[in-house]
Amino acid sequence: MFFKRRNTFKDTWWKKALRIFGYTVAIITIFMIVSGPAEEFGDEILIIPITGTIYSGSDGYSPDTFSDDVISQLESAAKNDNTKAVILELDSPGGTVVGSREISNAIEAFEKPVVTWMRENAASGAYWIAASTDHIVADPATITGSIGVTGSYLQFSGLLDDYNVSYERFVSGEYKDTGSPYKEVSDAEREYLQNKINLLNDMFVEHVATSRGLTESFVRAQSTGEIFLGTEALSRKLVDSLGGKQEALDIAAELSGAEDYRVTKYERPSPLFGKLFYGLSENNLNAQTSFGVRA
Repeated sequence: MFFKRRNTFKDTWWKKALRIFGYTVAIITIFMIVSGPAEEFGDEILIIPITGTIYSGSDGYSPDTFSDDVISQLESAAKNDNTKAVILELDSPGGTVVGSREISNAIEAFEKPVVTWMRENAASGAYWIAASTDHIVADPATITGSIGVTGSYLQFSGLLDDYNVSYERFVSGEYKDTGSPYKEVSDAEREYLQNKINLLNDMFVEHVATSRGLTESFVRAQSTGEIFLGTEALSRKLVDSLGGKQEALDIAAELSGAEDYRVTKYERPSPLFGKLFYGLSENNLNAQTSFGVRA
């Protein structure tokens, strides 16, 4: 008899727990249905941060910026009728040419106003992106510009010689292993790689000239790779105004006609284990040990 009462007590306890859980889920569900999603109420200006090095692809664990993630946010903003404008919060020294171009192309296809808000650093590939937007706001002390393309890699041929290690070369074409870290670059290979850099730089210059409404010769004169402070960039027509977040918001509201708007900021997912274990990424390793171009 005592054994039966003990079972009854356990069943009753679990039933109560299940009922409480069920009630809680039901209340939350009803509340969500009644309140509706937040985006149904009022105009919105969305801030999308672009920080760290810019790469193509996607990586939710990285503190850097990946083009697919930014493009996804732009696509969501395009579908949301309440999102009236987007502000790109730039704090990046640049990154890969392809990653920067992919974001730039997505901005040009975006039909709502996009304003750039430059913070500490918005140079090279980050400026490539900024040039595609409708208005650029920079802090007077922002580091920007650095219009140009670079290509580099580490070369170990001297180190191999020191340890009597030889590089055996088997290639199907003269330039197949150009940029290999295990051999010294030849004069012909050096000229070959420099030509590629020049072609990419031409793309950069043409893009800035077209997007900013400037002559190609004027932009080419700025494309020495030199960095400019915000005040210098303004005098060189590389930015439109000086200020900070509020100035960017005011301009975005004016361009979009947003009234009584709320400001939301996209926060990149950052799982705990991603932060703990994210270190030197494969992209960074490849950039150091094989030839690659960056803007």
